[in-house]
Amino acid sequence: MPELSIIIPTYNRAEMLMECLDSIRPTTVDCEILVSDNASTDLTKRYMSSYPDSRIKYFLQDSNIGGHDNARFLWEKARGDYVTIMFDDDRSITGGFESRLNIMKQNPQVDYVYSLFDQIDSYGENFGTVKWPGLLDHSYISGRDEFSDLIVAK
Repeated sequence: MPELSIIIPTYNRAEMLMECLDSIRPTTVDCEILVSDNASTDLTKRYMSSYPDSRIKYFLQDSNIGGHDNARFLWEKARGDYVTIMFDDDRSITGGFESRLNIMKQNPQVDYVYSLFDQIDSYGENFGTVKWPGLLDHSYISGRDEFSDLIVAK
């Protein structure tokens, strides 16, 4: 059984998916990488048939089942002790999975870990780290009700 399941739902973004997978390849975490293709009509199937990573399990849906059901399909297939979702337009930073798993292992009271992200356009221009209203500038590991801290009142 793998330590981590990385699930990636995808639809008609073959080039972005390849960049996503390329960003995951350096991870040293014992993982499975599950990709569910939601009946793409682009080159996704062709690219996946020759992608050089034995940790990948590729699923091709017969018809488009919708984004939500495509992600749920992968959650149900995941076998890892931990599960993370990435989307086909996401990129992982080197050491990111290792860092988040270490937090989980060192803090067994923690059920959920997330990370900030940079917004990058389709040309590769980085617009910087996305911060949302209410985000605190310190670790949430402390015994507070972290989810309540993340909710922004209107």
